Amino acid sequence: MFHPAKRSPAKPSFSTATPVFDNHLEDAPKGSSNTIMLRMVQWAAVICVSAAFAFAQQSETQGAKGLPMGVVQAMASDQKDFCDQWLGSYRKGCRNKFRENLWRRRLVIAPSGTEAILVDSRNRGYCGSAGCSLYLFKQASSMAFIQILGRERIGEVGTLAQVKVLEATTNGYYDLQKTWADEETTTVYKWDGSRYSHVHSK
Repeated sequence: MFHPAKRSPAKPSFSTATPVFDNHLEDAPKGSSNTIMLRMVQWAAVICVSAAFAFAQQSETQGAKGLPMGVVQAMASDQKDFCDQWLGSYRKGCRNKFRENLWRRRLVIAPSGTEAILVDSRNRGYCGSAGCSLYLFKQASSMAFIQILGRERIGEVGTLAQVKVLEATTNGYYDLQKTWADEETTTVYKWDGSRYSHVHSK
């Protein structure tokens, strides 16, 4: 009688190759997995930086905490006008009340990375149907900030969310666009060398 030869059970084989995101693993050159991982890390870093930049451009912050003292000093006349509305004991703490109702957003206003602080004063007497008093402060020295949006001291009217930075540039600075409360009318501001001037509305 024929007796088939006994065979030892086959032992499972395990690949020791480092997995890579490629359907042709056997064709991948030595060290390619490290290259792919490095590229993935680089792309992840780019995405994180882009997301952080977008968040910084859009996030709004309220109050004086973190607001540069130079901006507060640049708004001294507005603060005085606000406090002058109050009499007697109501005047106490008016400066803190004024600063607490300042909302702000940081904007990158030039390809070089120059930043400015967009400030929306939501204080009593500073808001109307078109929005509130809107200012853009750029650092001029180690401490001093200057208001560079529209008219020198008065600024403009609107909200933080209505202002966006455009890709187009003028004199080395990005153009700015403000959308009005009707969500249709827009105003474009261009850098004239010292401030953002109102160019046109449509």
